[in-house]
Amino acid sequence: MSKIYAVGDIQGCAPSLKALVKKLPAQSKMIFLGDLVNRGPDSLGTLRYLKQLQEEQRIECILGNHDLHLLAVDAGIRKTKGLDTVQPILDAPDRAELINWLRHRPMALSNGKVLTVHAGVLPQWDLQQTIECAQEVEKALRRKSYKDFLAQYVWQYSQQVEQLIKRLRSPSHHYQCTHSHSFLHSRRRNGV
Repeated sequence: MSKIYAVGDIQGCAPSLKALVKKLPAQSKMIFLGDLVNRGPDSLGTLRYLKQLQEEQRIECILGNHDLHLLAVDAGIRKTKGLDTVQPILDAPDRAELINWLRHRPMALSNGKVLTVHAGVLPQWDLQQTIECAQEVEKALRRKSYKDFLAQYVWQYSQQVEQLIKRLRSPSHHYQCTHSHSFLHSRRRNGV
């Protein structure tokens, strides 16, 4: 069995990506674990290069939150932010082809022994549930009505952020954090 190289968060750094790929053995299996675009200097070049490698069956790419952000911006659901570097993709003549390719990337991959995802998995989920949930999202992104799914995803995410901010500002949350941190610190100090 050949080695599998898993690489996370390319974030539009095409020169570093190309240098890395050159250093790996030619027949290596590579899996890029999301956040393929955004932040780095060449998101467009990164996406084109990864698409080419995937079409040559040399790699696979998993979607990350920056990739979903690009899909939402392309769909007109979100606006670009100050540090975003996705505008060249949005202005590219092959934009539709690149966006379509990105929409067809998986959210998770597994060979039965190893699971690869972008950010993590809820500890309550087993492998089957993780793959099933990933496949639900993948199917939604591949439908013609994928923009409706993205709009719902962005709305739910913004609601979760608002709830988190409210919770973080509550006095009871401050007490719980302080209490748990002091308890953990005193337990470590006492060797327990």
